[in-house]
Formats: sequence, structure tokens, C-alpha cells
Amino acid sequence: MKRFRKAVVVVTGGAGYIGSHVVAELIKAGEEIVVLDDLSAGSEENLFLGPEFIKGDFASPAIWKTILKYNKVKAVIHLAAKIDANESLLKPGLYYEHNTFKTIKLLEILKGERISKLVFASTAAVYGRQIILPISENAQLRPINPYGSSKLLAEQVIEYYCQYLGLNAVILRFFNAVGTTQEVMVHPQNPHGLLAQIKKAIQQNSIFKIFGDEYETKDGTCIRDLVHTVDLARAHVASLNYLKEFKGLATFNVGSGTGFTIKEILTVAQEVSQQNIEIKVAKPRAGEIPVSVADISVIGRVLKFELKYSDLKTILNSILL
Repeated sequence: MKRFRKAVVVVTGGAGYIGSHVVAELIKAGEEIVVLDDLSAGSEENLFLGPEFIKGDFASPAIWKTILKYNKVKAVIHLAAKIDANESLLKPGLYYEHNTFKTIKLLEILKGERISKLVFASTAAVYGRQIILPISENAQLRPINPYGSSKLLAEQVIEYYCQYLGLNAVILRFFNAVGTTQEVMVHPQNPHGLLAQIKKAIQQNSIFKIFGDEYETKDGTCIRDLVHTVDLARAHVASLNYLKEFKGLATFNVGSGTGFTIKEILTVAQEVSQQNIEIKVAKPRAGEIPVSVADISVIGRVLKFELKYSDLKTILNSILL
């Protein structure tokens, strides 16, 4: 480790799928980065631009003492999390421990070290099922699985730290982050994700399962808002810049603002890949949200943030070709 103090941004979970894209965009923006990751879901190989890397637990005071011995931390981007909603139904304790309680430990470390700027990766799962669409940041928060609940609890604690303890934070509620680039070439690690399953069906000539086709949508299948991971990463850079002057707490949706049914996504995937996908309709999964589409007007207005890569064909081309 370099033995001089430089101003850095620490990215927890920076060696993962989303994290590697965020780190790449931060480095392009001229930021000095320290990646803190336990590699439970990431890989050091994903850090192709060579940021400083420390393997360890983001909630470990000893790890932070090591980081701060040689660096002045000006901000933290907290991406490290358990993110599989279906797994959270089976292992709720794991999700509350990692996403909520360990985040509280991190906040205590930041408070003790007088690190006052935080970008927190949250999720559209905090919204649960909504009637009014697209979903705004002011919608009633009613998660339907432990994953969403664990993230909402973490949001609430962050709000307290901002209100009473001097923290300044941006919360980003991700919708469906998908896509990659020729430069990064890191794909989602969750094998159960929508695009991962589509890619598997195409590459292995296997059956793609649609979980339920009797929802109240145009073709009976669920509607999803897909945002390119590079756009999501760009939103983190914009949030970090916003925190240079902003005091308090701000919350933004990060999505495309457009919803596609599962069947519509499959149709475009077949067009892009020029291959047929055999489809089988299976029983709906527990805790499925029929429609999830972001209202992205606030992030556009406040951060002057515009999407560049989140049209459906661009996303599918990056994943399937």
C-alpha cells in the first residue's frame, strides 16, 4: 500500500458487477479510488483499471484504520450488499445482518472518523407493489421481501444520521441494472436474474421460464424497468459531485423510466441474437412484483442527469453479443 495520504473515495463492494462499472466511471472522472470488498460476490479481476484494492469486511473498524492510515477519505460509496430477493425469503437473517446491521456499523465508523459524505445503493424493492405508476420517490414504502425491507431499514438509519449526526448522503434506488461494455466486460453474478436467464436460454438452447402470465398487464407478464449499468454508474458520479455542496439527505430513483413486459424483452432478445427462445410458463413466484417502472424526473431535474445507454436494444446487445 502506498505510504502517503491522498484524498480518496472508498467504494464498498467495488469488485462486484455494479461496483466494477461504478469504479470505472469514477476513475474516468478523475477520482482516486480505494475498493473495499470481501470478494464474496466479486473478483479482483474486475478491477481492470487498477484502483487500490483492500480485501475485507466493510464493517471492520480495523480495516478502516488501515485505509485511513494512508488515505484521507473524502466520501464513501456503499454498494456492498446481499441482493437476491428470492434468497432473502429463505435467509432473512442473513439479509438483515448484512444489509442493515452491518450498514449501521459502517455509519458508526464514518461518524467516528468524521467522514461525512455517503452515496448509498438502495433498491426499487423498497416500494413493493404500487398502484400509481411510474413510481416516484414519494411513493409509500412497503417492501414485500426481506431484501427490500433490509434496505429500507438501512435508509431510515441513514436518514437519522443525516438529520442529527452530520452525515450528508445520497440514496440511489436502483431499478433493474443490466448491461455491460466492451471495456468493462463484467456480467451479473446472479444466475437467476432476468437477463442471465435469457442469455443462458440462448447460449445453451434451453427453455426460458416465464413465472406467471396472468398479471394485469398488456400480455399478462410482469413489467420491468431496465437501466444500463453504465448509466447507473454515471448516476453515482453525479451523486458524488452533488455532495460537494449539498448538505442533508437526497433520494433518487435510477431507472430508464420505461417499462417492458417479459415477453417484449424476449422478443427483442430474439431479434438481437437472431435466435429463437423456447418459452415455458411456470407458476408465479412468491413475492413477485407485477409492475415496476421508475419515475426518473427528480434525478433529471436535480442532478441534471440524462441517460445515454439505457434503450432496450443497447442493453441486450451488450449482454447477448
